[in-house]
Amino acid sequence: MRQIKFRVWDEEDKIMFSPATLEVIVDNILEVIVDNIDMGLPVNITGWGCDGDNMGNRDRFVWLQYTGLHDKNEKEIFEGDLVRAGVLAKVIFENGCFVLEKEGFPKGVTVYDIKKMIDIEVVGNIYENPELLTN
Repeated sequence: MRQIKFRVWDEEDKIMFSPATLEVIVDNILEVIVDNIDMGLPVNITGWGCDGDNMGNRDRFVWLQYTGLHDKNEKEIFEGDLVRAGVLAKVIFENGCFVLEKEGFPKGVTVYDIKKMIDIEVVGNIYENPELLTN
Protein backbone atom coordinates (compact mmCIF):
# COMPACT_ATOMS: atom_id res chain seq x y z
CA MET A 1 0.00 0.00 0.00
CA ARG A 2 1.39 3.40 -0.91
CA GLN A 3 2.06 6.16 1.57
CA ILE A 4 -0.38 9.07 1.32
CA LYS A 5 1.55 12.33 1.26
CA PHE A 6 1.62 15.57 -0.64
CA ARG A 7 3.83 18.36 -1.86
CA VAL A 8 2.31 21.82 -1.71
CA TRP A 9 2.96 24.61 -4.23
CA ASP A 10 2.42 28.14 -2.88
CA GLU A 11 1.03 30.18 -5.81
CA GLU A 12 1.57 33.46 -3.95
CA ASP A 13 5.20 33.06 -2.87
CA LYS A 14 6.18 30.61 -5.66
CA ILE A 15 7.67 28.12 -3.19
CA MET A 16 7.36 24.31 -3.11
CA PHE A 17 6.82 22.68 0.29
CA SER A 18 7.52 18.98 0.54
CA PRO A 19 6.44 16.53 1.73
CA ALA A 20 3.29 17.48 3.57
CA THR A 21 1.29 15.18 5.73
CA LEU A 22 -2.18 16.03 6.91
CA GLU A 23 -1.56 16.63 10.59
CA VAL A 24 -4.61 18.01 12.37
CA ILE A 25 -8.26 18.65 11.68
CA VAL A 26 -9.84 21.04 14.18
CA ASP A 27 -13.37 22.41 13.84
CA ASN A 28 -13.48 21.39 10.15
CA ILE A 29 -10.32 23.41 9.42
CA LEU A 30 -7.33 21.49 8.14
CA GLU A 31 -3.98 22.52 9.57
CA VAL A 32 -0.88 21.22 7.87
CA ILE A 33 2.74 21.56 8.89
CA VAL A 34 5.18 21.17 6.04
CA ASP A 35 8.91 21.58 5.69
CA ASN A 36 10.17 24.03 3.13
CA ILE A 37 12.71 22.21 0.93
CA ASP A 38 14.68 25.38 0.25
CA MET A 39 14.68 26.95 3.70
CA GLY A 40 14.14 23.93 5.96
CA LEU A 41 11.54 25.89 7.94
CA PRO A 42 8.27 24.52 9.29
CA VAL A 43 5.28 26.29 7.76
CA ASN A 44 1.71 26.13 9.03
CA ILE A 45 -0.83 26.19 6.20
CA THR A 46 -4.17 26.95 7.81
CA GLY A 47 -7.63 27.95 6.75
CA TRP A 48 -8.38 25.03 4.46
CA GLY A 49 -12.03 24.38 5.29
CA CYS A 50 -13.25 20.80 5.16
CA ASP A 51 -16.91 21.76 5.32
CA GLY A 52 -16.96 23.75 2.07
CA ASP A 53 -17.98 26.97 3.81
CA ASN A 54 -14.56 28.34 4.75
CA MET A 55 -12.12 27.39 2.03
CA GLY A 56 -9.52 29.95 3.14
CA ASN A 57 -6.29 29.47 1.19
CA ARG A 58 -7.76 27.11 -1.41
CA ASP A 59 -6.60 29.24 -4.36
CA ARG A 60 -3.17 29.93 -2.89
CA PHE A 61 -1.98 26.35 -2.31
CA VAL A 62 -1.88 23.57 -4.91
CA TRP A 63 -1.80 20.06 -3.44
CA LEU A 64 0.25 17.52 -5.41
CA GLN A 65 -0.19 13.89 -4.38
CA TYR A 66 2.59 11.31 -4.22
CA THR A 67 2.15 8.48 -6.75
CA GLY A 68 3.79 5.86 -4.54
CA LEU A 69 6.50 5.37 -7.18
CA HIS A 70 10.14 6.39 -7.58
CA ASP A 71 12.06 7.25 -10.73
CA LYS A 72 15.29 5.56 -11.84
CA ASN A 73 17.23 7.73 -9.36
CA GLU A 74 14.91 6.77 -6.46
CA LYS A 75 13.30 10.24 -6.50
CA GLU A 76 9.64 10.24 -5.46
CA ILE A 77 7.20 10.93 -8.31
CA PHE A 78 4.39 13.40 -7.58
CA GLU A 79 1.41 14.72 -9.49
CA GLY A 80 2.62 17.73 -11.50
CA ASP A 81 6.08 16.28 -12.10
CA LEU A 82 7.64 16.34 -15.54
CA VAL A 83 9.18 12.98 -16.38
CA ARG A 84 11.31 11.74 -19.23
CA ALA A 85 9.82 8.48 -20.46
CA GLY A 86 11.07 8.39 -24.03
CA VAL A 87 9.36 11.77 -24.32
CA LEU A 88 8.82 14.53 -21.77
CA ALA A 89 5.40 14.07 -20.16
CA LYS A 90 3.43 15.52 -17.26
CA VAL A 91 2.13 13.36 -14.40
CA ILE A 92 -1.57 13.99 -13.77
CA PHE A 93 -4.30 12.29 -11.73
CA GLU A 94 -7.16 11.22 -13.98
CA ASN A 95 -9.97 8.71 -13.52
CA GLY A 96 -8.46 7.37 -10.30
CA CYS A 97 -4.96 6.80 -11.76
CA PHE A 98 -1.69 8.66 -12.12
CA VAL A 99 -1.16 8.92 -15.88
CA LEU A 100 1.27 10.59 -18.25
CA GLU A 101 -0.06 13.47 -20.32
CA LYS A 102 1.65 14.52 -23.52
CA GLU A 103 0.20 15.58 -26.86
CA GLY A 104 0.56 12.64 -29.22
CA PHE A 105 1.10 10.22 -26.33
CA PRO A 106 -1.51 7.44 -25.88
CA LYS A 107 -4.23 8.48 -23.42
CA GLY A 108 -4.59 6.63 -20.14
CA VAL A 109 -1.05 5.25 -19.93
CA THR A 110 -0.32 4.98 -16.23
CA VAL A 111 2.97 5.91 -14.61
CA TYR A 112 3.03 2.42 -13.12
CA ASP A 113 2.72 0.72 -16.55
CA ILE A 114 5.42 2.88 -18.15
CA LYS A 115 7.76 2.36 -15.19
CA LYS A 116 7.49 -1.43 -15.69
CA MET A 117 8.65 -1.07 -19.33
CA ILE A 118 11.29 1.66 -19.27
CA ASP A 119 13.28 3.77 -16.82
CA ILE A 120 11.63 7.09 -16.16
CA GLU A 121 13.29 10.15 -14.67
CA VAL A 122 11.83 13.18 -12.93
CA VAL A 123 13.35 16.24 -14.62
CA GLY A 124 11.28 18.95 -12.93
CA ASN A 125 7.71 19.98 -12.33
CA ILE A 126 5.15 22.22 -13.99
CA TYR A 127 5.40 24.92 -11.32
CA GLU A 128 9.15 25.37 -10.83
CA ASN A 129 10.16 24.44 -14.39
CA PRO A 130 7.41 25.63 -16.77
CA GLU A 131 10.03 26.35 -19.43
CA LEU A 132 10.45 22.59 -19.93
CA LEU A 133 6.89 22.43 -21.29
CA THR A 134 7.82 24.67 -24.23
CA ASN A 135 10.63 22.39 -25.45
